[in-house]
Parts: sequence; structure tokens; C-alpha cells
Amino acid sequence: MLLRPQDHNTGFYFRPPGDALERTYRAPYDAPIGDLNDYVTLYQSRTPLIDNTKLPPTDHLDAGGVDVAIFKDLKRSFDPYGIGTGQTDDRSHTYYAWSENGLHYMAYFRGLDDLQRSLIQELLGAEGQ
Repeated sequence: MLLRPQDHNTGFYFRPPGDALERTYRAPYDAPIGDLNDYVTLYQSRTPLIDNTKLPPTDHLDAGGVDVAIFKDLKRSFDPYGIGTGQTDDRSHTYYAWSENGLHYMAYFRGLDDLQRSLIQELLGAEGQ
């Protein structure tokens, strides 16, 4: 799906600063991984997707020579599930961001804590390194 900064679709919590492609993946309901509502969403854009002044990186990961910045949104400032709605969400909200060939990428994980780093390594072709 193409997300645009001027879009008025209120169904999306993340508003990219520029045009971005978005795709969400969930494990099948009978998969032995994660919680039923855990997922990963991938974004691709020509502009940076995270403002480091609002959400500074908490860690880095070397994925086959690609520097991947890791951001933990502890205050849910970028993905406000449960804020002001009376709902709670105790899953982690973690972002992985990197750049390659002039494009910016971001993977947003809601849950899947035990699999995040290995999925990023596999996504970037660095598994086993």
C-alpha cells in the first residue's frame, strides 16, 4: 500500500514524512510463534522514516555490513495503541531502520520479541553471520 503524507485515512497510526510503501505480515493463527496479534510492518521510502530527535535510537545491529538502528517506543508516541482508549497493550513496540542504495527502510514489530533480530538479519541476507 502507498502511504502519502497528505492522506486523511485515520486507520493508520504511522504518518510517514514522505511517500512510503507499507506491507504488514502476521503469522498464521496456528503458527507456534508469537501471540495471535503480533505482527511486523515493513516500510520503504525515499525520505527518512524516523525523526531521531523525537525517537532516538537505543541500540544498533550489524546485519551483513548494514548498520540497523533500533528504536524502542516505550511511550507509544508513534504507535499509540491503548493510549487514551482505555485499552492496554503490553507488547513491545520496536522499530528497526536502515538505508541502502538511496532508499530508507523501517521494520516495525509489535511483539515477536524473540524473533526480531533474526528476522532482520534474514531480511537483509545476513542470517548466520
